[in-house]
Amino acid sequence: MSADQPGSPKTGDEYVITSLGTPVERPARAVATRTSRLPALIEESPLARELVIHAAAFVHGVRRAVAPDTILKVRAEMKRELKRARKARKAEMKAALREYRARHRADVPPDTGGAR
Repeated sequence: MSADQPGSPKTGDEYVITSLGTPVERPARAVATRTSRLPALIEESPLARELVIHAAAFVHGVRRAVAPDTILKVRAEMKRELKRARKARKAEMKAALREYRARHRADVPPDTGGAR
C-alpha cells in the first residue's frame, strides 16, 4: 500500500502494538482518610456551616434567576403588566375627559350655543 492511497498510514504516523490482551497496571490512587466532604473548619463550627449553607442557597437562587427560561418568563410578565398599565391609563384618561366635558357643558348657558 502506498502513502497516497486512502486509508494508508501517513509517513511519520506509525503505531506499534506493544501488548495484546494483558491488563495494564495503573498506579493506585491515594485513599482519603476523611469520610466527609466538608473541610474540618465547617464541621467544627456551626456558624461556619450556616454561612456556607446560606451562601450555597444564595448562589443557587442567583443561578436560577439568570437562567434563560426565567428571564423569558420575567420578560413576558413585564410585557403583560405594561399592557395592563397602558389600558388602565387610557381608561382613566377617557373617564377624566368625559367628566371634564360634562362639567364644561354644565357651565355653558344653553342659549349661547357653546361659546363662552
